[in-house]
Amino acid sequence: MAQKAIPIAYCVCYTKVNEEMGAVQMMQVNNFLLQGVEYMIWDAAAGKVPGAAGIALLLDRRLGVGADQLLVMDAHRVLRAFAADGSAIPVSPAACFAAAVWCGRQGRAAEAAALLHQLTVHERQALVAAEITVIELHLTDFFCRQLAASEAFLYAAAV
Repeated sequence: MAQKAIPIAYCVCYTKVNEEMGAVQMMQVNNFLLQGVEYMIWDAAAGKVPGAAGIALLLDRRLGVGADQLLVMDAHRVLRAFAADGSAIPVSPAACFAAAVWCGRQGRAAEAAALLHQLTVHERQALVAAEITVIELHLTDFFCRQLAASEAFLYAAAV
């Protein structure tokens, strides 16, 4: 599996505030281009997940970051997929593979193995041979405020 890291947009999105310390943490997302489809990975454990309008804004290529699908790994290790309009869609084998690669890069080997186990041998062989491009994104504070204002979040990290 060939991987290229293309870091872009090195700005910061402050999504969590530790009320005792007043500290802020950066929000980072990753895009994976695999078989002509761009998947954005969102870790629900790291922050809230935007609702349909927020997803549409996030995935918009003109006003947002841009991607074809948003993949959300929730706190219960369940992978969910959303189309660019914010609607829930079935998780494709390529989306599952992209999420497995992301889990592996995060040091979450058990989750990566569980995702790969969902694929057939033929799907895994085809996807391992495919080229994958990895893009690391750091969102601006302004964009995160727009995202938060666009709609209520689907669920919090603790869900």
